[in-house]
Amino acid sequence: MVAWSDGGGKVTAARRPVAGRDRVIRYVARFGVGVEFAHAEVNGQDALLARRGDELVTVLVVEVADDRVIGLRAMLNPDKLSRFR
Repeated sequence: MVAWSDGGGKVTAARRPVAGRDRVIRYVARFGVGVEFAHAEVNGQDALLARRGDELVTVLVVEVADDRVIGLRAMLNPDKLSRFR
């Protein structure tokens, strides 16, 4: 499993892809306590919208192959996230 992130220089994001199931789980967990995830469809793909209260923290696009999650693409850039509000 691999996770990529896009902070757009506006927020902290991983500079390199995060590889390995355990490392990806720790990376996603960094969004912290109080974050609620909701399913959405983004560009025809399954995604998770992560919110802390009224604030959209990230959009995670989930990549699946053979019924397994193989990747996550995290959009963290607030300018891009504003399109989802």
